[in-house]
Amino acid sequence: MRQLLDGTDVPPPQFMLLNHFLHQPEEGKTVSKIAWALQQPQPGITKTVAKMLKKGFLRAEENPEDGRSKFLYLTDSGKKAHQQAQALLEAALSDTFSGWREWEKKDFFGFLDKLKTYLDENR
Repeated sequence: MRQLLDGTDVPPPQFMLLNHFLHQPEEGKTVSKIAWALQQPQPGITKTVAKMLKKGFLRAEENPEDGRSKFLYLTDSGKKAHQQAQALLEAALSDTFSGWREWEKKDFFGFLDKLKTYLDENR
């Protein structure tokens, strides 16, 4: 993924955050909640978020309950950047599953989703 996204406007850390935001695009997220969800150190997430704010992939709003933190939201520009990066990745990986039958792909990705859900719920 790193090689495929090299030279694009969406390096892997930003792609991962865009993925995270796309699961619930209307929900505001704080840096600390993102760090917890992605199991990453908060300083690294803060640095990546700052780059994404500068590019316009995210926008920030003051947290009305806490003047120190901000809620972050995905922008249309962020959605577009994610779509372009995802299309690039999908095109590069298309041969990987070319010999698979539809039921095999459905089962495989279903099992991966089940594993992801379990790991998310049992941190």
